[in-house]
Amino acid sequence: MESHEVLKEAMEELGVKKVAAELGLSTSLLYKWCQEPSEEVLDGHSGVRNPLDRLCEILDITGDRGVVSWLCGRAGGVFVLNPQKVRAKDIDATVIGSTQLMLREFSDVLDEVSRALGDGMGIDLGEAKRIRREWDDLKAKAEAFVMACEAGSFEK
Repeated sequence: MESHEVLKEAMEELGVKKVAAELGLSTSLLYKWCQEPSEEVLDGHSGVRNPLDRLCEILDITGDRGVVSWLCGRAGGVFVLNPQKVRAKDIDATVIGSTQLMLREFSDVLDEVSRALGDGMGIDLGEAKRIRREWDDLKAKAEAFVMACEAGSFEK
């Protein structure tokens, strides 16, 4: 889905007029954000780029995913980077081996939680960061497995 389509869909229920009024912006600007950009806009010479395209530009220019992570947090989630491509070292040649790998990763999460709770003092911020790191690693391994399935890696 393109950025203009995402914005158009997001404003559909409330309506462009209501969203524009809440943002203190003109309806014509929001309508422009919801239109497919022309070649001039894509080349950056003229026209109106929407906020999603501008955020993508910031990401491209800086290479810093902090904006994406912050936005995911505001939406009640977290950002986890997908593997760039499925590599042989990321998956086992069998479905069973790959699911065992995911279970080991899940076990690592549980081990980290157990270590954190083991002192009877609850989970402090440092322990929470280690748990988050293990959890994100598990999600990445699970995504690699799904991508391998989609790539036909387990077909006979």
